[in-house]
Amino acid sequence: MSKPVPPKEQDRLTTARSGSGQAAPTKAPASGGSSQRTEARPTAPQVSRPKVIEPPTIPHEQIAFRAYQIWVELGRPDGKDRETWFEAEHQLRRSLASGGMRK
Repeated sequence: MSKPVPPKEQDRLTTARSGSGQAAPTKAPASGGSSQRTEARPTAPQVSRPKVIEPPTIPHEQIAFRAYQIWVELGRPDGKDRETWFEAEHQLRRSLASGGMRK
């Protein structure tokens, strides 16, 4: 059995055997590893995500008071409690968003 030859020494011996001043191509690297280089992939830029804006919390009593006002303005109709509640909530949120309502 022969001793393993270090890579640089093997290149020198291969050049001497080929007779030319150029090294003969080798099939695999002496270390037994892959001859392909793995390059680091570029990372994607970090994208900042928009903050989720929660709708403002309006106190139950404030919505109830505005719903009562709307119900009275409509002539106190029967069966319109849900509609007046949602309308009151909508009006208060719109007022809050435009800066009209203060704590």
